[in-house]
Amino acid sequence: MLILSMLAMETAPSVRSLYEHFLRNFTSQSLNAFYYELSYAKINSRCFINITTHIALKLIPDDLKSQPVFLCVDDTMIAKSSKRFENIALLFDHAAHNGSNYLNGHCFVSLMLRIPVWNKPQIEYLSLLIGYRGKN
Repeated sequence: MLILSMLAMETAPSVRSLYEHFLRNFTSQSLNAFYYELSYAKINSRCFINITTHIALKLIPDDLKSQPVFLCVDDTMIAKSSKRFENIALLFDHAAHNGSNYLNGHCFVSLMLRIPVWNKPQIEYLSLLIGYRGKN
């Protein structure tokens, strides 16, 4: 359900956001159930990345197979004011506009696949999040 919500929303700002904007409409599970699952489940994220990439590449129409496919890597910093979060770190933010170049928070690196699709009469690129990882 979490992977489906990430694909449907094309973003994953937080588990809470996924729950509030997508998951609670399709399941009777509580937000805490998703936190619990992520904390204790032994999930191999490489398997999800491989399956998602395989499905995404199959979405490319035959007449667009010669078009480029883009792999995008981006890092995003999310400020946290509480010290009770796991893996909080003092991070350097070169783009900060708050008077300080440092923030307390998390840094996530995301991997996105951009594939060509038709939006007649032109080609557009569909962005699909295929993986992300926190770093500190």
